[in-house]
Amino acid sequence: RVPRVQGLDLVKPPYGRVTAIDMNSGEHLWMIANADTPDRLTNHPLLEGVDLPRTGIPTRAGIVLTKSLLFIAEGTGAAGASPIFRAVDKQTGDILAEIDLPANQTVLRATRLSNRRFLKQSLFIIYKKPDSKSGFLYMAKRGILRFVSIFPV
Repeated sequence: RVPRVQGLDLVKPPYGRVTAIDMNSGEHLWMIANADTPDRLTNHPLLEGVDLPRTGIPTRAGIVLTKSLLFIAEGTGAAGASPIFRAVDKQTGDILAEIDLPANQTVLRATRLSNRRFLKQSLFIIYKKPDSKSGFLYMAKRGILRFVSIFPV
């Protein structure tokens, strides 16, 4: 547990991050916060007028790496986790797209390659709304991140 004074963490952010590491050299290529800055910080009276960068949150973010993109879903396990799914350029760490999910992801993601002729890759995320049965979210990666459909399980 991180010590706090008047609700502010005494540890410098990021509080959760994703780091790209060159597996040959061990060099850290880039680092991004795994989530936006929580409302408890952006709305804190002692930080009024302070321009805060993305701080991330201590959560278990779900990550899937494909040939060109890194997909990150904010996970469960920390206050302030938002149901957001991001596509990140795996070379630079730049966030290319963000979409809101119906709820936070709860299970490790899966990817599958189909139709070998066209090499279409699909990504699957399991989520659970607090007030309902589990849900199943299907998303497709074809140049642009897009929402396809939701099915209750």
